[in-house]
Amino acid sequence: MSGTTHPEDKITALKGLIQHHLTSTGITERIDRALRNQDKDDVILNISRDNIVQQVVSDLKSTSINEKPGLMVEEENDSSNQVPSELESSGRRFLQVAITQGRAFIDDMENNEGATIQIHALCLGKRTSGKPVAACCDPPFEDTFYFCVDQVEKQGSLLTCQSKLLLTLVRTSHAGNKQLLGSSVVDWRRCLDQGEGLKLNQEITGTKSDCGVSVGLLTIRIRVLPGLRKKIPGEVLKSQLSMEHDRKLERERLFLMYSKQWWNEYLSLRETHSERLVKIFTEVRPGEGICLQGV
Repeated sequence: MSGTTHPEDKITALKGLIQHHLTSTGITERIDRALRNQDKDDVILNISRDNIVQQVVSDLKSTSINEKPGLMVEEENDSSNQVPSELESSGRRFLQVAITQGRAFIDDMENNEGATIQIHALCLGKRTSGKPVAACCDPPFEDTFYFCVDQVEKQGSLLTCQSKLLLTLVRTSHAGNKQLLGSSVVDWRRCLDQGEGLKLNQEITGTKSDCGVSVGLLTIRIRVLPGLRKKIPGEVLKSQLSMEHDRKLERERLFLMYSKQWWNEYLSLRETHSERLVKIFTEVRPGEGICLQGV
């Protein structure tokens, strides 16, 4: 029958989808690097360490296959495009952060016996929380947060505001025990040059011993509502973010230079100082520091 998609067509479409994703996201190059001058065990270790397979699988879950082979259709959720009437009547401008889906939460693939996951958000001095959802591999988050940006505009430009969006995920067991799953920091200003808002898949990383390890992905849409009268040019936004990044690197360089100077002066005071244990701390995420090692 015409209009019926055969299994062979689905397989061909899936192969095309995977090939397109591998090429467009640069994963092909990462695999090539992993294969260079290494044996089988090292290749498997590198691919596992870089979460290449998990990234491909999680990204494919966010797309569907059309009847035409190789065609990728993105699922859109337009229910969060409007400001609630009670906020719209205030005449103020808001930063809207809509979280529409969670994916690839591997640790929650098994049944967690009534456990839930909840998103907490902090931005522009305001803290808010989403609705708890069942803990599973693909948690069905449907949270929309609003942060007023009027005060930021009065003090200057949205472009120069360096207050980031901090997202934190907490799992609550059936017994009521809470566990911090992970967090992520997002620079929401990346939406300022996007007329329809910024849509991204944001990685949530673990804490403590799992610091830097991916916990899962959140599909997020960020936009300013009502929209800006004049969109900020992309080159201007890129230049501002680049300048701030360079300043951050310069501060880190100066701190490292000062630390080396302090350490040399400390050693020169007494010979016994070279044998004294000194603890070094580092900040792994906003507000959380750990002791690296005594030196």
